[in-house]
Amino acid sequence: MARIKVCELQEQLTELPDARLLDVATEMKGQRATLLLCALGFEPRCLALPEALAATDLVCERAIYFEYQSNPLENDANRTALISHLTSISPSVESMDADSPDFTQRLRSLFENLSRHDVVPKVIVDISVFGNRLAFKLYAVLLDARIDVTLLYAEAAIYRPTHDEYLLAPEKWGAGQEFGLERGVSSISISPEHPGQFLDLLPDYVMVFPAFSPDRSRAALEWVDPSLVATPDRKVMWFVGDPHHPADKWRLEAVKAHHGVTEQAQHVEVSTFFYKDTLRVLHGACENNGEHYNLTLVPLGSKFQALGAALCCFIHPEVRVLFAVPREYNAATYSEGTKAVWRIEFGKIQRLRSQLLDVGTLQVLDDDEADAAIVGGT
Repeated sequence: MARIKVCELQEQLTELPDARLLDVATEMKGQRATLLLCALGFEPRCLALPEALAATDLVCERAIYFEYQSNPLENDANRTALISHLTSISPSVESMDADSPDFTQRLRSLFENLSRHDVVPKVIVDISVFGNRLAFKLYAVLLDARIDVTLLYAEAAIYRPTHDEYLLAPEKWGAGQEFGLERGVSSISISPEHPGQFLDLLPDYVMVFPAFSPDRSRAALEWVDPSLVATPDRKVMWFVGDPHHPADKWRLEAVKAHHGVTEQAQHVEVSTFFYKDTLRVLHGACENNGEHYNLTLVPLGSKFQALGAALCCFIHPEVRVLFAVPREYNAATYSEGTKAVWRIEFGKIQRLRSQLLDVGTLQVLDDDEADAAIVGGT
């Protein structure tokens, strides 16, 4: 006898790809792709993957690097080397301003043109130095495109501050001044791609993935409702990053201390590396609170947390995404070197989009499928 079941996120998570170590020299050698995307940043690792890919004889029809309006002088120091590596990969190299008002539209036009190919275009994206604003814009466009996507990520060897540096002046690293990773807050803005679906009569519920320093988190909370800074009253949920490597675990408690996240505060520890952990936990928070609150997401965490959060926002268009933009980044106190390279092979985006859209839908199972679901515990 057929039966009806709800498609749960957990079922889809098992089908989504994991990040796995990539041996660039052997696995990418001689590969071909339609498009390579990366970013020009001040961190030296913005060059790590383009340089490694250039040495493999990878050939791409086009290569585009995104530019930021913040820290232009520091970023420009890596421009010549980046263009040189990209020119070895592709005969067509161009830049795009990631902070321009028409950036998203230009991206959509780019992928619409690619989608006219008879063969599904293969797109390689190096997210190593993607800011979260850029990441959310890009993922929103990617999820609507007819393309085949591979994400690459060069992991930093050293994250600043180191534990020894932090112990010398913990209060200064948390103050957001000259010792901090960012300086000040220049603006608060709602993501045009994720405006949310707000009802005036509902109270606010804010889900924060905090950065190392507290300035931007506090500015975002104050923008939503000034009372949330002093008296969150269970209306603020902190998603505190649990670092990938044991040597960096101390950062979790440091972030809690900087943001005043005590045991009494509503919080959960979320992996900074496993994007499906972010997707799972954030989805749960949206499911539990969406009927009673207007949901706002403040994504200031890691690259892979941004990926998981962006996928969650595709499932939950009711979530408003809020960005707190720093006045400038302290380039002298950012990451150093490259530890390992990781790859997430999403493949055809149509399949990923279908998996996400199925979450929460009702499905009718025939007799064989119903028996299999019962045996599988679903």
